[in-house]
Amino acid sequence: MADPLVESWASAFRLPVTELTPASDFFELGGDSVTAVAIAAEVKRHRGIDMPLTVFFEHGTLGEMQAWLAAEPVA
Repeated sequence: MADPLVESWASAFRLPVTELTPASDFFELGGDSVTAVAIAAEVKRHRGIDMPLTVFFEHGTLGEMQAWLAAEPVA
């Protein structure tokens, strides 16, 4: 099973999981506030972690977000 964050991105951007890499950029893929809220809700549902929308600006690639999530304590 793929990483839930990768699956959330794939669903939000309507891409196959295989097309996403750690260098995939949220905004270059067409991410906006609606997409960010949807992904943050999935993170909350799967990991129990509140993901502030600022994360999308400060950690804009998939790999950076994965690292941010890995450093956050699970609720």
